[in-house]
Amino acid sequence: IPSQSQASKPLPDVGSAHKQRQDNTALGLPSDGSDVTLADIQRCYEIGRVVGDGNFAVVRECRRRGDGQSFALKVIERSKLIGREHMMQNELSLLGSLRHGRIVRLFAHHHTHTHSYLVMELVSGGDLFEAISERGKFSEAEAGLMVSDMSDALHYIHSKSIVHRDLKPENLLIERVAGNICRLKLGDFGLAMVVTEPVFTICGTPTYVAPEILFETEKYYV
Repeated sequence: IPSQSQASKPLPDVGSAHKQRQDNTALGLPSDGSDVTLADIQRCYEIGRVVGDGNFAVVRECRRRGDGQSFALKVIERSKLIGREHMMQNELSLLGSLRHGRIVRLFAHHHTHTHSYLVMELVSGGDLFEAISERGKFSEAEAGLMVSDMSDALHYIHSKSIVHRDLKPENLLIERVAGNICRLKLGDFGLAMVVTEPVFTICGTPTYVAPEILFETEKYYV
C-alpha cells in the first residue's frame, strides 16, 4: 500500500495537447500536477455551493473569474485514495480524451499536495437516482430518450475500446432542456478502462452488477 508521502506526489499529465487546452481554459493555472495552492485555485475560480458528494470527493459549483462561466469542481482528498490512485488517473486520462454530447466533459485538473481539483461540465439537474426517487416514473417518451442518450454514449466509448464498469442511475446526470425534458449524461469514469484483451476483474456496485458477473459463469467479463 502506498505511503502518505506517495499519495501527495504529482499525478502524471494526460497529454501535451490536452494540457495546452487546459492551460488556455484555466487562465494559465498549471494543470500538469505542478505545485499549486488553494489560493491559486481561488484566484481563478469562485467556489460555491455543494452539488454532490461521494466517498472520495465533494462536487461544488464554481465560477471562473475571468469570464463568469460556471463549472462543476470535483474536489478529491488525496489521502482517501491511498491504494486507489488508479481511479482518479483513469478518470483524468479517459475523460480528457472523450468528446461527446452525452458524456460529462473534463476541462482541466489542478493538484495541491493534499487535494485534486477536477474542473468539469456543470450538469445541474441532479442524477437519475434522485429523479426516480422524486418522480417515481417517467413517460414512455422520456424513458425512450434517456435510453437513446445512454446508448449513444456507450456506443461512443465502446468504439474506443473503453468500458465504463459502473453504469448505474447515480452516475447518469440529468440535463434539463426545453419543456423540462430530461436528457442524460454519463459521468464518473473512475472504474473505466481500455480493454484490449479478456478481463477477469469483478468490480462495480454490488446492487447493480449483473448476476452472471457475481456468479462468474461467463467465459470472461469486465
